[in-house]
Amino acid sequence: MRPSPAAAKIWFNVDDYLHSIIPEPVTILGQELRPFSLGHYLLLNRLECAFLSDDKEPLLGDLLLGLLVCANTFETSQNILRRDDLGDDVKAWAENVGEFEADEKAQLFTDYLAAAMEVPKFWTSGQANGSKAGAPWPQLVRTRLLSEGGMTSSEVMNQPLGQTWWDYLALNEQKGALKLNDATTEELLKRHKEKANGDGTR
Repeated sequence: MRPSPAAAKIWFNVDDYLHSIIPEPVTILGQELRPFSLGHYLLLNRLECAFLSDDKEPLLGDLLLGLLVCANTFETSQNILRRDDLGDDVKAWAENVGEFEADEKAQLFTDYLAAAMEVPKFWTSGQANGSKAGAPWPQLVRTRLLSEGGMTSSEVMNQPLGQTWWDYLALNEQKGALKLNDATTEELLKRHKEKANGDGTR
């Protein structure tokens, strides 16, 4: 489930773009999940959640852990995970939701993650020197958004991951390092023009 440009979905229209930065609400086992974020991604990897592993089969504990993390902000999740009585709270919550089809809920959570981790289609510019960065991609993204995007650490860690990808890639496009799919830009301009014309006729 780790995002990679090679496996990126082609963004055919502006609706795909808008759904990536303003994702549909998701509720699983009574938990209203926040849009999946970079902070969620890092926390679940740090906790070795099997939903983000290609070689591990997710268990019920992985699902409950994923829901707990993704229902909260990055900061709140860290505070909750540090609590000594966390195990008792999770057990009480699991008993409260009653019987459910684990595979069905696991698939819903998998779909939630997959939708959030789509990477916009882009092409690298001829100006790129071809060298491969040594830092992990989350650190590259975070550093760029903090230093050049005017964002706070909390904003970077909590905004929808789709928005984070678009912000990061757009900053790189402005520098001439890559080019995002023209179809998305053309459709955005088209809709903006249609809206402006519509407003002008009122």
